[in-house]
Amino acid sequence: MKKTGIVEISTGKLQGYIDKGIEVYKGVPYAEPPVGDLRFNAPEPKKSWGHVLDATRFGPVAPQPPSPFTPQPPPPQSEEDCLTLNIWTPAPDDKKRPVMFWIHGGSYKTGGATNYDGIPLATRGDVVIVIINYRLGPLGFLYLPDAPNFSANVGLLDQIEALKWVKENIVNFGGDPENVTVFGESAGAGAICCLLGMPAAKGLFNRIIPQSGSTSPLGYQKGRAIATAQRLASLLEIEKDDIDRLRKISSEKIIKAQTKMDQQVLEGGTAFALGYSPLVDKNTMPNHPLKAVLDGETKNIEVLHGTNKDEMRLWELWYPGVKNSEELFNRLNVMTKPMGQSEEKVREIINIYSETRENPTEIFNAIITDTFFRVPSIRLAKMQSRVQPDTYMYMFTYPSPIRDGSLGAVHAIEIPFVFGTLDMPRIFELFPVSNKETEKLSAKMMDSWISFARSGNPNHKEIPKWEQYGNDRATMMFGKDVKAINDPYGKERSVWDDVITFKG
Repeated sequence: MKKTGIVEISTGKLQGYIDKGIEVYKGVPYAEPPVGDLRFNAPEPKKSWGHVLDATRFGPVAPQPPSPFTPQPPPPQSEEDCLTLNIWTPAPDDKKRPVMFWIHGGSYKTGGATNYDGIPLATRGDVVIVIINYRLGPLGFLYLPDAPNFSANVGLLDQIEALKWVKENIVNFGGDPENVTVFGESAGAGAICCLLGMPAAKGLFNRIIPQSGSTSPLGYQKGRAIATAQRLASLLEIEKDDIDRLRKISSEKIIKAQTKMDQQVLEGGTAFALGYSPLVDKNTMPNHPLKAVLDGETKNIEVLHGTNKDEMRLWELWYPGVKNSEELFNRLNVMTKPMGQSEEKVREIINIYSETRENPTEIFNAIITDTFFRVPSIRLAKMQSRVQPDTYMYMFTYPSPIRDGSLGAVHAIEIPFVFGTLDMPRIFELFPVSNKETEKLSAKMMDSWISFARSGNPNHKEIPKWEQYGNDRATMMFGKDVKAINDPYGKERSVWDDVITFKG
């Protein structure tokens, strides 16, 4: 392993390694260990160290249950040492390159930086890549409003602390602290959208690329968070607001209780009733993020937003489908009742989606994809385009090879295309292999993401003209063909116009 030179930052010195001409610095702590009184509390900046930090290995990921996307063997976990970040840079010089700051997904419960490699993007774009770990599950998103010395949304506050670290230190790695693009997928994309409404995040980034995750007009409700905290406390056999006892229980025991609760939720069919995610909170996220957009507070943030065509079909790999039309109607009726929708509206939605879908499972997953992914992204992009012209929309359509391509462009399928890592070892046969067709598509996507990070405009010579998102709803379709069209699946999109809305 060829070592880098020693880099000095605000908290000390560190040394990484060189791989394929890119300098890599891994496991760099950006905050103090979130244990003791810092568990369930805002992170504190990392104190200085007096030695040269060995930055050649990923730090442990945040405590979490296993998931289908966990690498094998699974990476080490540690509550104490999970708040680290990783940097890939062409050189730690004074060039001031664009910075691309990645927030991983995983339903706010799983994931970590170890799943990613920043070398291809850093090489292709002459950019600096930063990928972080942050607190997850109950350790990152538990809600105890009546407990003393407690903060909500600490997983988001970790992300803000890492962005502050970038603001202060990335210049030492050849990056420009005044040109930061935050990009991320799924829960990472949802977190990015939350940052739009968090006062503490202001001025820390210039543009965002939320992939397959957004800010829903129907989101951030406290009832779900309160019910989740009550269920977890019951499994741990403590009072819900007994934060002193909660801080003394091992993270392993908390994750074990979380895993048991998750299993009960799946068996009981209440997957949408319980879970860990951000919420509106007076001290950290005082208003819905769309309120910040509506009020013009995000007018300086350029946006590249999008989803995959068949997001929810990923879950067909693990859960049974919808057996018949009656079950389809009943499940959607239960889902839409809290939205104030009538049975007639449910039938209208089903009829519209049935025009282009063949069976109840496919219809159901298309509707859920639009409810939780595509329509919220459209709402954000449309609102943002009124205050910031440099707003762009995409849809990813390249199919997963799993089940002979029958599931389509499922959730997470775009990630290796964006990172240029189609040749990385795959956890299972979800992701396409590297070949002439996939590498060509990956190159076009990478160049768009890099161009956007550099200037706020994703256009480049290898793709059709990509218009800003506005009244025409211009959308770049990334698939076997790359083409620009207006208002894809517009009839399905329009059926939600009076259902998923934000009034402010």
